[in-house]
Amino acid sequence: MLVSLIKWGLTSLKHYLEDPRDSGINWESPFVELHYPVEWNWQPREKGGLALAGHIFGKITKQNTATEAAVAATLGRIMANWFTATALADATNWAWHERSKTTTRRSGRGNATKN
Repeated sequence: MLVSLIKWGLTSLKHYLEDPRDSGINWESPFVELHYPVEWNWQPREKGGLALAGHIFGKITKQNTATEAAVAATLGRIMANWFTATALADATNWAWHERSKTTTRRSGRGNATKN
């Protein structure tokens, strides 16, 4: 899982380095901020309307569990999503950024800030 994340990151960096529209990213300054999309349950579970711990790793339905092969594929995708999220979280000291209409919240492990 970690190898695929590194490959994805390097492929993305290569894209930015070769894109002539963004002159701020070059070999002298090869830094880019990448965002990895995650499926999230946005129903607020905290005072202030923030949706903490809402990561959805996958969904189990009648359709994707109808056969043994479908169950294996579904659980494989769920596990891959969990491993990816956990690897990214560990590599970034569990940093996350949540933005709602009224609040922005950023955190690393144990140091949340609210705006």
